Amino acid sequence: MAKIRYISNRFILLLFYGCIATTDSINSAIRKVKAEGFEKIKLTKGEYLISSKGNDRWSYPKDGIFVPSNTSLDLSDATLTLEPNNNEIYNMIIVDHVENVTITGGHLIGEIRV
Repeated sequence: MAKIRYISNRFILLLFYGCIATTDSINSAIRKVKAEGFEKIKLTKGEYLISSKGNDRWSYPKDGIFVPSNTSLDLSDATLTLEPNNNEIYNMIIVDHVENVTITGGHLIGEIRV
């Protein structure tokens, strides 16, 4: 049976303020638990504000949540809201140049402020 690591919204938001810090903190936590050998990651119940500055269509994404290979990401109790922006292109969750990734559940809210 695979080990599951829970990433707590409260932990992230108590230590870091603002959506960029929250996004960076989630990515940092994912990298840390992957290094510890976890393949299943679950965001705990809560709302997470995700930063995405956008980029052009031909550039690799610079922000959002990066999901590495061999990862099961469970968002079933989480709401991810994209920080409003004026960009034509933005990224909330990036699954690119990886394999064996599963993302389940969650409520994703994205909006472009015009």
